[in-house]
This record gives sequence, C-alpha cells and structure tokens, in this order.
Amino acid sequence: MNFTLSPRMFVAAIMSASFLAGGNDSSVTAAERAAPLPAMKDVAAAVSKQLARTQEYHAGDLITRLEIEGALEAAAKQTGWRLTTKQHDELVERGVEDRSFLAKQLTSKSGRVFSRHIAQYQLGYDQLDRLSKMPQGRSTIERLVRGPDGWKLIEYMAKAPGGHELGRMLSETPKGGNFEKATGRIYTEAELIDALAKLHKAAAAGSTTKPSR
Repeated sequence: MNFTLSPRMFVAAIMSASFLAGGNDSSVTAAERAAPLPAMKDVAAAVSKQLARTQEYHAGDLITRLEIEGALEAAAKQTGWRLTTKQHDELVERGVEDRSFLAKQLTSKSGRVFSRHIAQYQLGYDQLDRLSKMPQGRSTIERLVRGPDGWKLIEYMAKAPGGHELGRMLSETPKGGNFEKATGRIYTEAELIDALAKLHKAAAAGSTTKPSR
C-alpha cells in the first residue's frame, strides 16, 4: 500500500469519524534482600533468553504483559534478584494487554513484518498505541498492517519534513493529545531492560551489598 494520503487528508479522515467507543513489599524476604545484587548484564541476559523462547520472536518485537511477567520470573530465578511486589506489578501493568487490539494486530504474521519496520523508530509503538485510541484509528492500523508498505506512515512521521506537522495536527484531534510523546508503556525487550536497569541502579545505591561481577 503506497502512502499517498496528504497529511491534512489523513487528519481530516480521523477527525470526521466517530469516537471509539499494588501489592505488599513483604514478598521479598530478608534473605533475598541480603543476597548480593547480580550484575545488570546477567539480568538482561536472563530477560533476553526468556523472551527468545517465544515462537517467531525477534528482539524489537512487541512484548505483552504475560511475556513481561515470564521474563521477570525467569530473571529472578536465574539471578536471585527478585523485585518487590509493587515493582513487579508496576512493570507488568506498563505492558500491552495480551488480548488488546494492538497485541492482536502486531503478533499476527503480517503484524510482525510491520512491527519490525516500525521498531527502528523511537516512537513507533507509542504512536500506534495512541492512534489505536483515536476515531478510526483501529481501522487505519488494520489497513497499515495489511498493506505491503503501511509502515511508511511511521517512517514519514519520524523522518519526513512534514512528519512533525502531521504529528502536531494529530495531537489536536479528539483523543490525539501528546501524539508526539512517549506513552510511558513498555513495548519492547529493550524498554523492559531499561526499566529494570533503573530499578537495579536504585537497588545498588541503597544496598549494603555490592553487585556481583
């Protein structure tokens, strides 16, 4: 599918449509608190190894809440570093729901091809997520995923001179606020590891034991 729709026509199509319709930290035992903090590289390796077990998974693909939960549990078993219940739940809740529209679209055969193109752009998943909540956003995403080059819309927004202007206009549509900003959710392996690295850094700073080498 060639992306020939002008930015204003694209925004007009969206605007004219109707609207789419903590846990307790006591789960971490005293023994676990006293254990040496593992090296972050070992935590990252455990996460990557667990996610790689998913059929047809490539680094950069969308990960869902169940996959985040599985990765956290695998990392805890392999490295001995177990998050508090609150930390664990917050990371899982930042993931995409497994039965959500976005998860279903991007884990299909054509969706994986599509996602491997958009994953290279910083806000690719964030913008798709925001678009899915806008009027006619879901039907737009379905067309982009099915089209042979639908990912070029995200490329256009990231690289073309008019991309920022399109993003700005979409931000002014119903439910389009902050279209050019990150959602704060976890979409990929790299984002999960980055979130864990921040917790690891905080744990290292507040711990009397040094991270293992």
